[in-house]
Amino acid sequence: MRLFTRGWFIFFIFFTCIFISKGNESYFNTKQKILLLNSYHKGFKWTDDITEEVQKHFHNNDNYSLFIEFMDSKRFQDSSYFKALAKLYIKKYNSIKFNGIICSDNNALDFIIEYGDSIWGKPPIVFCGINNPLNYRNIDTTRIFGVNEQIDFKSTIKCAITIQPNLNEFIIIGDKTRSFTIFYQQFLEAIKSYNGKISHRLFIVTDTHSLKKLLSKINPSHKAIYLLSLYINKNGSTNEMAKEAYDIFSKFKIPVYGNWDFLFPNLIIGGKIIKGSNQGKLASELMIKKIHSPHISIPYISSCKQEWVFDQQLLEKFNINKKLLPPNSQIVNNESSFLFKYKKEGSIVIGVIIFLIIIILLLISNTIQRRKAELELLVSENRLELALEGAKQGLWDVNINNKTFYVNQQFASLLGYSNPQDMNISLSNWENFFYADDMDHLKETLYLHNIKKLDSINCEVRLIKKSKDFEWFAIHGKITENDKDKPIRITGSILNINNQKTFESELLNAKNKAEESDRLKSSFLANMSHEIRTPMNAILGFADIVTSDLVNQKERNSYLSLIKKSGESLLTLINDIIDISKIESGQLVITPEVFNLNNLLTHIEKITNTLIANSEKNIHFIIKKDTKNEDLLITADPHRLEQILLNLITNSIKFTSTGFIELEYIIENKNTLTFNIKDSGIGISDEHKKIIFERFRQADESTAKKFGGTGLGLAICNSLIKMMGGNISVDSTPGMGSNFSFKIETKFINFDFLNEDQSLYNQN
Repeated sequence: MRLFTRGWFIFFIFFTCIFISKGNESYFNTKQKILLLNSYHKGFKWTDDITEEVQKHFHNNDNYSLFIEFMDSKRFQDSSYFKALAKLYIKKYNSIKFNGIICSDNNALDFIIEYGDSIWGKPPIVFCGINNPLNYRNIDTTRIFGVNEQIDFKSTIKCAITIQPNLNEFIIIGDKTRSFTIFYQQFLEAIKSYNGKISHRLFIVTDTHSLKKLLSKINPSHKAIYLLSLYINKNGSTNEMAKEAYDIFSKFKIPVYGNWDFLFPNLIIGGKIIKGSNQGKLASELMIKKIHSPHISIPYISSCKQEWVFDQQLLEKFNINKKLLPPNSQIVNNESSFLFKYKKEGSIVIGVIIFLIIIILLLISNTIQRRKAELELLVSENRLELALEGAKQGLWDVNINNKTFYVNQQFASLLGYSNPQDMNISLSNWENFFYADDMDHLKETLYLHNIKKLDSINCEVRLIKKSKDFEWFAIHGKITENDKDKPIRITGSILNINNQKTFESELLNAKNKAEESDRLKSSFLANMSHEIRTPMNAILGFADIVTSDLVNQKERNSYLSLIKKSGESLLTLINDIIDISKIESGQLVITPEVFNLNNLLTHIEKITNTLIANSEKNIHFIIKKDTKNEDLLITADPHRLEQILLNLITNSIKFTSTGFIELEYIIENKNTLTFNIKDSGIGISDEHKKIIFERFRQADESTAKKFGGTGLGLAICNSLIKMMGGNISVDSTPGMGSNFSFKIETKFINFDFLNEDQSLYNQN
């Protein structure tokens, strides 16, 4: 009897469920259908608050059926993405007629204006979270209207000045989003009324590290931060504004102001606050009003309630007097408040309630899900395409039996084509798209995969783009169908790895340069040890002779002269090493002073003639200077200029056996002076011109052995000239001499004479 009763009970429940299911399906068709289109993604606090409030008005009302979509435009903003969304929504909702659409934030409204009519027809549209509704022109305001997200910057600025009497500067924090641009313009309008009494600085944030570094350099005294927007994309994911900001500002003792409720607690001290829940509530009420009374006239823009809200903990942290706060201000983050004490328990209760509601909704929507099955099948077909597009991978599919070669849109885009049809790729011409030198590698990979030596096709080849340029791609694929060990169908993808290949090439070049630098340093150390030993041996050897009683006074004086000459050579070498070390460590300082250029050149002329005489070479030294203006006063570092000129002249003496050396200067303009040092020496080849200004480098190692030197002289000259605001170059032909030319920045103290004699300009 019990078995019989239980069987009838199960039978009764089964048919009751069928009856309810059919009833629900009929009931669904009579409901008013509302679509909530969110600009951003689920889990985004502002969006969740709006969505939750809209759900309160429609999910719990038997007269309405609510559909919710998240465009995720905070992370994906490409125009092709919105086009793909439009195609998806056309397929998804082609059999559903909506009685009204609620959209949150600007991206959703822009999307509806561009694509909405072709997707959903022309139902009433209520917007919320729109920062600049007056900027939308040429729209039907009888059908499109909504809630303005007008932030009260002026009141918040005034409040900050009141509660911080010594405030003199706002630090404005923003990012590269569209919302920030709108907010910043509104802030500038609000602060105009203070006529520059309160200054502000703008920081556009691209990464948290640089912002922390900038803030660490700011004196927090009399400062305040105004947080307008802070959404930073990290590896394809955008962090919540509150989380991103808290990680940055919690370490700095500067009050932060803002205008959104999701920035509480412990982040902003307060301000005139707008709430996503209020936006969603008013938008829902406007939609219900329009549906119930279609012919009623509703204003294009409705204002949403804003409230003064302040954080108790931060007010105490910055010693803010609560008596200075605006009337009717709300205080949050107060440990004594009931909600604060029991927020954990409240969250658990709310979570349980939401869980139960979800279960009930799942049971009721069982029949609706069956009707969506066909639409979801279409969506799944597009999902792979969207995933490949997001990963920037192109899809290819070769069917040998049918003689078809399919590539998707992303494949064509990667090669610079507007669509696959423009490529005209087929089994007969596919090799034309590959770089000829890589074909053997590709065919070998295909062969090894076909004979099962490789599990899949994985190789890196160059593909020829529409522009005829080629770039590196990774080819991945597999034989998906075969007949008697003969491939019938091969499917795979391509991924652009040109940047990776460029990086690998740069890494190899860096390695080669490091090895070359190591070799040069070794060569330099060997050469320097020789350069040091030579004068040291002379000093020690002649010192032994001088101290003995075997030489007369004339010979002793000659040896002492050689000891002095060797000591001077050693001192010059040491000075070069000290100079290059100071330059490397940034300790060498250019000290400008006023001096007579012609006097300096006269001094250099005497030294040069002495050097030529000591070298016992037949060289004629020529110096060209302005004889009409003996007192040519300039501002520069005379000691470093003398060092540069003598270094270049000494080089010319070293590499010139006979002929001439010429020094001249040219006044290019009021701030630039050019020097030319010409000689009739052995010259320099084009190959060696590129390296002679590098440290430890000479034209070649044989030069060092034949003429001596450490290879530091020209490197020091190059560095000093750059520090003096100029540059150096060389024009030379082997066997026909060289011309070293360099420019420096200077000031002419008695420059007026140039107005009388313009011939000094550009004498070249």
